[in-house]
Amino acid sequence: MPMHFKSISWLRNAAKIALPVAAVASIFLAHLYAGAYSDPASIILAGFMSLLALLSLGILRPPNSYFSSPIIFLLASLGAIPSLIAVYQLLHPGFDREYAFHGLLRLTALNLTFIVGLTIASDDLSMKVMRRSFVSGLLLFSSVTLILYIAQLLGWLDPNPDLETDRLFRPLMSPNSTALALAIACCIGLPVLLSEGHISTQRGDDRLRTNFWRGIALVGIVISALDITLTRSRACIALCVIVAVAVWAASRLRTAKRWLILGTPALVGGGLLFWLIVFSRIGGVAGAAALRAQIIAAHRQWLFDRPVAGHGFGSFVSLNRRAISYGNFNALFNISAMHNVYLQWFEQAGLIASVAFGICFVLIFIYLLAGNSTGRRGSKYWIIGAVCAFAISLGQGLVDIGFEHFSIVANLALVLGTAFGILRRRQLRALMTEHALGQKGDLNDRPLEC
Repeated sequence: MPMHFKSISWLRNAAKIALPVAAVASIFLAHLYAGAYSDPASIILAGFMSLLALLSLGILRPPNSYFSSPIIFLLASLGAIPSLIAVYQLLHPGFDREYAFHGLLRLTALNLTFIVGLTIASDDLSMKVMRRSFVSGLLLFSSVTLILYIAQLLGWLDPNPDLETDRLFRPLMSPNSTALALAIACCIGLPVLLSEGHISTQRGDDRLRTNFWRGIALVGIVISALDITLTRSRACIALCVIVAVAVWAASRLRTAKRWLILGTPALVGGGLLFWLIVFSRIGGVAGAAALRAQIIAAHRQWLFDRPVAGHGFGSFVSLNRRAISYGNFNALFNISAMHNVYLQWFEQAGLIASVAFGICFVLIFIYLLAGNSTGRRGSKYWIIGAVCAFAISLGQGLVDIGFEHFSIVANLALVLGTAFGILRRRQLRALMTEHALGQKGDLNDRPLEC
């Protein structure tokens, strides 16, 4: 082979390695920077992920058939609806144009981040690096989080005056959001731990390298579990336990009858275990629920007076100031979100965008669960992890503001895009076999493992 062709091949492989490393590193770095909660940080992360989307399409160059899927087209169409609402708010004089622009940029970047994951999954080398980048990021992020907590206990860092002094809340500056970021990472780290040995054996990797990456994943998961417990986030710990029990029950039970007989008590038992884990905060459940109810009641007038296009992205703070009264001052004076992302989306973006989001969520669940009935162990584990991360995130959205941190939703978009890419490759491979297209087709025939 001529030397210039070898150099081009080397550069292309280096780019395939750099893409997933850059995508995962940017998300974990944004986690450390308060989850890119502020507008400047979220804009930087959004711009970088948009650039990675363009680079991934140019470097990995998946075939057109890879994207020509009805479900991808449908999700893209639904995902464009909130962006169109943001464009309307940007052009209409009755909305804050700066907030509308930021909302449009974030929504566009999330769609492009999904494409980054979808495209990375089209290449074996990039997908292998993606797995190992995630577990490396999990270990580093969970370790830094624990170090920050120890520094807080030693008095080197100031505690949050609004929280109990022994709760872990850094680096996302919120115990619940920090717990959610760690839980999403664990949902991907655990599948890598379970499948790494099987995949590496298939590819001929030496045992030492295999055990090294399994050890990285295991240590990261253990430290993350400790961090999540130290946050004492009632919602996140409850959802983690319930999802874990549900996955275990689903893997052991095959019929609907057995599911009803054993699965329901298992879920109830998981819920009871949650109360035992965070027993020190049980007494605050009623107060927290009452506080959230008071916030929602104060914003009820804003929820329905502009139901079509909402009050505008980023309008919660200004509306909250107008809603403050003598009776609800203690509940509203120091908050920046409704603690229910779905009602907040409805208030800010309106009914059309909220319905589009809801349909997208349902379609993602159905597609991933229905399409994961076949396939090799490694790819199935990754998809199960993506579904679990999605379920925990949506559940916590009912009671907290995790989705307000752009790094969290970007992480979720990247993981879900990768899961869709795995299923899309599986579908194309099945079509190639069915139509006897030969050993070479749109994608290489070596089984994709994740």
